Parts: sequence; C-alpha cells; structure tokens
Amino acid sequence: MPRGKPCRLQALQQLNIHFGTALNDTIETLVVDAELRILLEKGRENDLETG
Repeated sequence: MPRGKPCRLQALQQLNIHFGTALNDTIETLVVDAELRILLEKGRENDLETG
C-alpha cells in the first residue's frame, strides 16, 4: 500500500467528522429555532385569549 493512502484516509475521516459535527450543530439549531417559534406562537395565542 502506498504511503500516502492512510494519510489521505485519515484526512477524509477528519473532514467527514468535521462536516458531520457541523451538520449536527445546524440541525440542533434548527430544532431549537422551531421550538422557540412554537413557544412564541403559543404565547401570542395565550395573550389573545386572556386579552
């Protein structure tokens, strides 16, 4: 096996971990944003009901 292959494989694995982490962070951010929007909407509905 050529010497450069394990190094390239390791670099690809690190890149994959980096993008996987970034994607996971993005998904978590979107979930939190959606949860906050739901809470905000519920708060507005409660404000309308209570006057």
